[in-house]
Amino acid sequence: MTTLWHPGGGSNPREGFAFFDKVAFRMRKKLTAKQMQLLRNNANSVNQRIGRPIRGSDHVCLLTIVNPRRQALEFLARRSDLICNYVEVALDIPTRDKASGMQLVEVFDRHFVQPHHHRSETNAQEFGSYTRANKPGLRYVWYGDRASKVSGQACLHLEARTHGMAAVRRIGIRDPRDLLTFDHVEFWRKRLSLFTVDLERLGRWHDNTQKKSRRQAADIIQRGAFSYNADRSLGAALFRAQAETPACEQHCAGILPTETEYEPVPKDHRGNPYRLIDRSVQRFVDVVGRGPFLRRLDILCYMRQRQLLNTTMLQDDANTSVMQSDSTSRRANKKTVIKRKSSPKNGDRNANR
Repeated sequence: MTTLWHPGGGSNPREGFAFFDKVAFRMRKKLTAKQMQLLRNNANSVNQRIGRPIRGSDHVCLLTIVNPRRQALEFLARRSDLICNYVEVALDIPTRDKASGMQLVEVFDRHFVQPHHHRSETNAQEFGSYTRANKPGLRYVWYGDRASKVSGQACLHLEARTHGMAAVRRIGIRDPRDLLTFDHVEFWRKRLSLFTVDLERLGRWHDNTQKKSRRQAADIIQRGAFSYNADRSLGAALFRAQAETPACEQHCAGILPTETEYEPVPKDHRGNPYRLIDRSVQRFVDVVGRGPFLRRLDILCYMRQRQLLNTTMLQDDANTSVMQSDSTSRRANKKTVIKRKSSPKNGDRNANR
């Protein structure tokens, strides 16, 4: 278990518990009863069984360990006949209570972006979500209804599940000894990608793309005493149109034609209600792509502003990051604008004469 703390910016959580939630290996023969007892004393659960045979390999036994501790990892590092083919890298972000954890789940549903995910959609369940089906590769799972296995307190539990030898090696684990030296902070620094869309910047980017211009100032339309940002209005319309998820489209297509059977809350195959992700930055990036309109979301600052964090686990030094982000946002708000008056109507022209 690693306690994360680093004062840099971005989407890095300064407070959290990073650990291996589950690891699985293939081996040639089963462990002895004494070895199994050693692992059970240093993990939540241990299981070994005979798995499917692999062509050209004599590693027929499967060993699965849930939440292994340091002593268990040291025992595994001394064995040379183990092949790691499944790892769950977990991160627990402490929250104030279960309701705060579920609010954070919705934040991840909307703002989490996974690169190279083969256009798979994020699926929302009752208390959490996952980014793709359980296939070889990398997928992310998060939920907020359970207590942390490390601290026993309410948290948002985030997992990066790597399935298959190739996927495990891509994250830097080629040997059981690599589990001891695995850098959890660097792992999550690269992969904890939460983004928001700057609607004003999106509208200006789209307008510049259509007109082949390089306008940097905001387009403010003035109508008497009332003024509004044309770039932001255009960006909001683009985001609403392009960020709608296929699940929302299918749900709306199935319920809108028959108003008598309208169900405001969709249900799964068992008839239980489940959450629906209507729009997400992930879907918007898949359709439109990345651009200067994407802004990184600092999850810790977000939780502080909305009082979702567990205040008993905070450190005073973390307040500097909030002050820095606030000062940055104030500087960003000082923008040059182009004021554009609306053309008067015919009646207004005659009245002015």
